[in-house]
Amino acid sequence: MAIFVSGLKCCLAFTDDTIVFSSSFEQYLKDIQSLLDRFRLAKLKLPKKSECEFLGHWVSAEGIGVQKTKVACIQAWPFSKNIHELRAFLGLCSYY
Repeated sequence: MAIFVSGLKCCLAFTDDTIVFSSSFEQYLKDIQSLLDRFRLAKLKLPKKSECEFLGHWVSAEGIGVQKTKVACIQAWPFSKNIHELRAFLGLCSYY
């Protein structure tokens, strides 16, 4: 579900997450302030999160990292038997 803030579509709201995106850092600060104001008016409380999962990666204050389960899948991947399987494996590895 998209939420409109100040007439702009600047965030996506999910069951347990809200992602804010903006064209610049200055605009981001304005958009996040508007969003938090709307949360406050609706008497919503935000949980404190120190990290979250986004597109198969972990994002935290320390930076971006891969999920351990994804790395385990790569380590357990069976040996490629033909060029098609090898290309599929290399494509997966290049993403991580």
